[in-house]
Amino acid sequence: MFVLARLLIFTVLLFPVAVHAQSDDSGPAGTTTFGMVVDNSGTFRLAIDRAIRLLTPFIMEKDESARGFLVVYSEPERILLRQDPTDDIDELVDALENMHVLPGRSAVWDAVGIAAGQFPEESPSEGERRILVVVTDGDEKGSIARPASVIASLRERNIEVYVIGMAEQRISERMIDRLVRETGGKKLIAQRQDDVLRATAELTEMIWRSK
Repeated sequence: MFVLARLLIFTVLLFPVAVHAQSDDSGPAGTTTFGMVVDNSGTFRLAIDRAIRLLTPFIMEKDESARGFLVVYSEPERILLRQDPTDDIDELVDALENMHVLPGRSAVWDAVGIAAGQFPEESPSEGERRILVVVTDGDEKGSIARPASVIASLRERNIEVYVIGMAEQRISERMIDRLVRETGGKKLIAQRQDDVLRATAELTEMIWRSK
């Protein structure tokens, strides 16, 4: 049974579009779709509240038409689309506030790959933005997907990547640095409360106020 479960997850990661129904078309010109990927594993349990405090004001500042979704993760079998794409701020904030610790070892690459599959494979239309915000301690333990495949999926879909490193204790920056470096993304560190406030302000400025 365990082997069958692993094979199923592997198939899903190879074909992430099959995980959830989505449009085959790019969004209308000028629209923004943003995904949030948040670690919910046991090693991140004391940092979840900080992640909520960081992302909530970021969501509150979004463009009215911008649509967001939320993916949470621990091990490959526990990667969940907690919130489908929506432009409703209350639904997005509610999904964040209802996050809780999931058992299992963290599979960051798998979660990012699943999130990338929520965006259309076609190139974005003129003025359309695709954004992925990943909140993680970088503690990669159990992913099935190959990092190179996940990075290729992000690049093929023209997804802007923003990684926020935070942890209960120590941030493992090796995985974070590779994701940022090979996608041309941005990295922010938010270990202390002051860092959270600064990271929120920087993230909001980079995504919502500089176009």
